[in-house]
Amino acid sequence: MKCKKCGYEWQTYGESLSCPACSTVALKTHSERQTLWEEAQTAEKIKDVTKRAALLFALAELGDERAQFSYAECLRLGVGVAEDPEGAALWYKASARRLYPAAAYRLSCCLRDDRRFGDSARAVSFWLRVGAEFGDGDAALELSRVFEEGEGVAPSHTHALYWLTRAAKAGNHTARVRLAKMYFSGDGVTKNPAAARYFVKGIVPVGLREKFFFSRLGTGEVAAPDEITLPTRITECLALGKQAESDGEYAIAAHIYFSAARGGNAQASFALARLYEAGNGVPKSLPEARRRYENAARVGNRDAILRLGIFAESGIGGDADAAVAQDAYRCLVAMGDAEGDFRLGELYRKGLCVTADISAALRHYRAAAKAGHAEAKAQLEKLRAAADAVEEKAVAATMRGDHAEALASYKLAAEMGNAEAAYVMGAYTERTKGGTREGRRTAFGYYRTAAEGGHLGGIYALGLCYLNGVGIARNTKSAEALLSVAANKNYEDAAACLDALKARKHRRAARRFYAIATVLYRKGNLAEALRFRTIAAKLGSARAMLLLGCHYEFGDGVAEDRVKANAWYARAIAAGVDMGSKDLKGAYLRERKKLNAQA
Repeated sequence: MKCKKCGYEWQTYGESLSCPACSTVALKTHSERQTLWEEAQTAEKIKDVTKRAALLFALAELGDERAQFSYAECLRLGVGVAEDPEGAALWYKASARRLYPAAAYRLSCCLRDDRRFGDSARAVSFWLRVGAEFGDGDAALELSRVFEEGEGVAPSHTHALYWLTRAAKAGNHTARVRLAKMYFSGDGVTKNPAAARYFVKGIVPVGLREKFFFSRLGTGEVAAPDEITLPTRITECLALGKQAESDGEYAIAAHIYFSAARGGNAQASFALARLYEAGNGVPKSLPEARRRYENAARVGNRDAILRLGIFAESGIGGDADAAVAQDAYRCLVAMGDAEGDFRLGELYRKGLCVTADISAALRHYRAAAKAGHAEAKAQLEKLRAAADAVEEKAVAATMRGDHAEALASYKLAAEMGNAEAAYVMGAYTERTKGGTREGRRTAFGYYRTAAEGGHLGGIYALGLCYLNGVGIARNTKSAEALLSVAANKNYEDAAACLDALKARKHRRAARRFYAIATVLYRKGNLAEALRFRTIAAKLGSARAMLLLGCHYEFGDGVAEDRVKANAWYARAIAAGVDMGSKDLKGAYLRERKKLNAQA
């Protein structure tokens, strides 16, 4: 390329169109390029190969992929220019980068046949796949052979047949004849003469063997065979796109991702969004990147959800949207991703898009840190150090009798997540404002902060809140879990409270089973009534114990057994039944008499 302004000459290979000396962009209008093409075609007609090669070179320098391929052919064959295999390979690569399939196939042949260009089987297979993907019949035919023979890939007849069919549809003569022979003889496919005629329709046989084969086909029905599909087709395309990205061939990667994204593939949409975000292979466009991230996020792509949350949080590629950012991060949390918890913690700590809430931030930081998130751990350490400093200030204020300053410092430290300060504030709030609903809720919040920080007093107090419904709906399951933790650490009355809770649960269950047994007995179902009364008795129901004694004394539903009857009576008395205060046995006998009368 020669600069018109300063006269500097440089080699562009169709890429660097700006003059290195004066930065002037060397461009030509569409009409000027068309004129060069017409001149090249005229030179070809009059057999002026030197002029044609020079014109193709001028067009190739301007980035015309067809001219780049044609000029590379001139260099490879030595037509109009000196034979130069290395230069041909460079121009083939320049054209292939602009998605010219024939150039990709020729480049793979150069890399395979000439050691001067390297000996990379990976590069050969890559450019062969590119040529086949973009519609070159020769590349598809060669790829079919590679899969059939297992040359550098796992042997696969299905893949070989797929690419052979692609080659035939691209017009490759050899592929069409080969497929026709396969369908005619049933070699590797279901025998189908109509499909064989379909593949050779409209082509002229070459050589005696093909003429003989065509005569055997004869005339008759012509029908396309069933479509050959590859279950792993999308996965293979994405792998090719990733390889193109890793090699810096972003235009090729973008084209592959476009095709896969149109089919609804979330990974392809995410990969394409990244290219738009960075401006690799496509014009840089943050709004388009955000739109692509949204498409991938809708079908659950984890990375796309994260990027969408960051874009929405920061207002990249559109307006800042707190709701979208929070939904994205919460979706990550639901997927078990620690990054979602960390991002939510950052939102609440900084007050970005949401009202600042240190307590909520700490909860999310702790969840992320528990999953091993390094940044969340570092942030927790910073907050812990700051909160500890404030708590020490509160202790000092208490020691010198400045209660107002101590209270303010304890409150600030509690809001920053200090467990000791939170416990102190919970106890203070419960003592001074525990009679109001708002006070109970505030105390519960402080105790929860203390418990989350591992403070045993906070864990015990939070368990009591759940047990008694202080500031929160009563939840015996949560209460039992918290009191168990405190009891295992031998904290004060935690064990006694836990025993009382378990006894209360047993009494409640015993009452339910006793009531069920009563209904069943009145309906005459003695076996089930006995079963439920036994369960109720084992759970501590004194009345159930007494009635079981009556069953054994009078042989009601069981064999009469005075020993067992006396044993149950003794357990009932030990459980608190006063045999003399209420005529429970008489009530049982009346109920039994009524049941027998009905029978």
